[in-house]
Amino acid sequence: NGNASKVVIPSTVKHLSNVFMGNEAIKDVTVPDSVYTIGAAAFSSSTVSRVQLGNNVTLLDDSSFAYCYNLHYINMPESLKIIESYAFMSCTGLNYLKLGKNLEEIRDYAFFRCSQFNYLYMPKSLKLVGDFAFEDCNYLTHVYYEGTEEEFAALLNSGRMIPECMERMREYYEKMGYLSDGR
Repeated sequence: NGNASKVVIPSTVKHLSNVFMGNEAIKDVTVPDSVYTIGAAAFSSSTVSRVQLGNNVTLLDDSSFAYCYNLHYINMPESLKIIESYAFMSCTGLNYLKLGKNLEEIRDYAFFRCSQFNYLYMPKSLKLVGDFAFEDCNYLTHVYYEGTEEEFAALLNSGRMIPECMERMREYYEKMGYLSDGR
């Protein structure tokens, strides 16, 4: 039903394509463990505000949640490996995100223009932060990284993050004492 505000995806589904793109009724979505990928533009430009991803999602494809201005909550399962380019572009309602402990890549512009994004937890498994992944995330000031200072420095240099974002991350780590004593 294209008018349902709460949607539970059937457990027979393995991949979500752009079926909810532009949907103005959808608010709450539950994705079952049977789904492995959230396809390109799957929820793009919809009014979704809450997404509960299943435990087997490994990929959030290009623009999967782009322009979801109302998105306030999405869990990141431990199975998630890649967040593709522009996946959360302009998700201005998103302000907190804890990335799953097995995430390996955040691709170019993944969180571009998430203007209210403030808190970020990055796992040690993260190997790549793509070019400008956090550009125009002007309030991103609380960043936690579970790896070492050297790993964090390498991660910051893995893509062309905007200088202001990198500087805010470094300032936060210094303030917390992380960069000064190598914890």
